[in-house]
Amino acid sequence: MKFMKHGKRSKLSCEDVNHSLKLTTNEIFYGYGFRGPLNYIRCGVKENELFQIEDKEMDLKDVIASPLPKCPRETSFQVHWLAIDGNVPLIPQNVDPEDVKKRAESTVPQATPESIPSVRHVLSPEMELYFKKVTGAVLAVKVDLDEVTPQSDKLTPATKAFFAVTRSLSADLGLYQIVPYFARFISENVGKSLRNVVRLKALMRMTKALLNNPNLAVELYLHQLMPAILTCIVGKQLCEDSLKDDHWSLREYAAQLVAFICDKYGKYFKDVQPRVVKTLLHSFLDPTKPLTTHYGAIKGLIGMGPRTIQLVLIPNVAGYIRLLDSKLKDTTDERVKEEGKHCWDTLLSISAYYLSTAAQYHKDIEQLLNTEANSENGKKTRREKEASKKRKLEHLEPAKDATIHQTIIFHELNAITARFEELYKVFGEALVAQIQDPSFYTRQIQPTES
Repeated sequence: MKFMKHGKRSKLSCEDVNHSLKLTTNEIFYGYGFRGPLNYIRCGVKENELFQIEDKEMDLKDVIASPLPKCPRETSFQVHWLAIDGNVPLIPQNVDPEDVKKRAESTVPQATPESIPSVRHVLSPEMELYFKKVTGAVLAVKVDLDEVTPQSDKLTPATKAFFAVTRSLSADLGLYQIVPYFARFISENVGKSLRNVVRLKALMRMTKALLNNPNLAVELYLHQLMPAILTCIVGKQLCEDSLKDDHWSLREYAAQLVAFICDKYGKYFKDVQPRVVKTLLHSFLDPTKPLTTHYGAIKGLIGMGPRTIQLVLIPNVAGYIRLLDSKLKDTTDERVKEEGKHCWDTLLSISAYYLSTAAQYHKDIEQLLNTEANSENGKKTRREKEASKKRKLEHLEPAKDATIHQTIIFHELNAITARFEELYKVFGEALVAQIQDPSFYTRQIQPTES
């Protein structure tokens, strides 16, 4: 009643009762949410004032004659197409685009409400000054960084400032606030400087400095850095004149940078290295791409490690060299010949390295098995344990039965010998000259009658 009187009302409501129950820490009545007033009438008791809710008297005939309420619909769902290849199908469930246009044209333009400004990340004046100094030092580099070192005596002030900046980026604390700004700066300027090889080298060294800093979470911005680095690997033209400017070292440095990223962050992002390898392999096998792109893809695949070299690069070398030789024979352009020579020499070098490593691996395994078979106590010496660890291209687990080892080695030896014959057909004696022990392969090949 107090709530009713304080509300200056003459009729008691359900909310008044619930408020009083809450005030006395009692449970409220549920299900009595009618907001209308309740009509109370006096009871026939004279001693005390007793009230009761007025109940309406209803005729049973009226209740029977009244229509039944509608049955509730069963819960169901229906599937339809919102859009197919960007086109909205004209079905009753979708809005007709023409009706939307007509409504938009017929409506009177109203004043747009004031929008709340979005929260922006504000840098301190010190950080802004540091960002300007760093970016200015990177953009001011005019000397090929491959030709100078921080210890050089004759360094220009701009080059000294750049080396100081890279030292700061690789070691300073408290730079986490401007890392996204640096990532955006690198991504934008790589796209703007595709013909300026000096600036691209400076940007790649800036990226390496950020990656070397253990206090920065650079992995959060790899989606901005990786496209820029891959552009420096497989870009069509990264300098004004490929015969004069050294863009080959830029591609090699960027390939090493990608390998560093895959090695450092591969355990956190499992799909980084497979996606990079797929991109590089597509660029390497695409005959429409220029030879500069092929060279960068080759360097990138080499940087991915020995397993990528064995399973991805080496099986495609022979076919690529045949296409490259035919292309170089049909051209008189010195630029194309120079680019083809770089690709040819790189593939020859990695093929010789692969065959030399495989030969050394097989020799170590054969020596280890022979030593184990001839030893009486079966214990391995220190030299034998070191030889067993030199398994760079194949990870052969030790088996209990020596026969299984010999069978596996026999099949692997046949495969590697067939690979040598395939590569020898395209490289010739140049391949034999770079293999450390070519007699390992020549004694495996049986002479045939001509």
